Amino acid sequence: MMRIPGAYLFYMRCSLRNRVLCALRKLRSPRYILGLVLALTYVYFFFFRHLISGRMKVVQGSATVGLAMLTAYYLLNLSSAWVVGPFGRRVVFRQAEIQQLFSRPVARHHLLFFKLMQALVPIGITALVFAFLTRRFVGGPFGLIFLATFLTGILTHCHGLLASFITKGLRRRARGSWLAFLPGVVLVFLIGAGTWRGFHGVEGELTRESLAQVFNEPLLAVVVAPARALAETVFAAGESGFFLRLGLVASVLGGLCFLLVKNRYQFQ
Repeated sequence: MMRIPGAYLFYMRCSLRNRVLCALRKLRSPRYILGLVLALTYVYFFFFRHLISGRMKVVQGSATVGLAMLTAYYLLNLSSAWVVGPFGRRVVFRQAEIQQLFSRPVARHHLLFFKLMQALVPIGITALVFAFLTRRFVGGPFGLIFLATFLTGILTHCHGLLASFITKGLRRRARGSWLAFLPGVVLVFLIGAGTWRGFHGVEGELTRESLAQVFNEPLLAVVVAPARALAETVFAAGESGFFLRLGLVASVLGGLCFLLVKNRYQFQ
């Protein structure tokens, strides 16, 4: 068995270098140079100018709106992993990766580690952008917001992989597709029934308080609880109990990684 991530790191380093060189070659064209200047100017005035000057204008009520939006995003991310079932995330290796990584016997968990390392780049970029936006409109410590968003992003990615592995296993064992979509059907039913019951109990116009009442409906609250916990972890950055929440997220992430390694999914 190959002991290491030496070959993985070598492949990722070469891939990154080639991409950077390819991007630099494109800068020979005036239109790419103009696009880069405009993009950097936009990023500076929208993000960095306020950070450098130290004048951050926190929008009133933005924390509540941001928490609701992030909860909805995590709910969509977590639930869609089961709804799409076997058509969700896959572990697929390109031809160049096969040549570099499969030339010798490689441990299964090493292959998963490699694909997870690849996913860290887009997850990190997304967390960086979100941390800038949160720091810009809501306030709070940038580093802690980035750390929480980064860890929760990895957790949702691993959850998506595990959901795909499990549903593919159900489909293979049942020799059909209906059983693979059963978890998703049950989840959609719970969300639909909880939402209907929540809105059915609202009297008068729909306000922020009545909308909160909908999400607090017991049936819907159970389904939304994991997404809400992740979102609250991000917005708790800098508050007491933040590192306890972060430790719980890391513990769940460790459990997901253990289940991924133990799952007998066939790579493509």
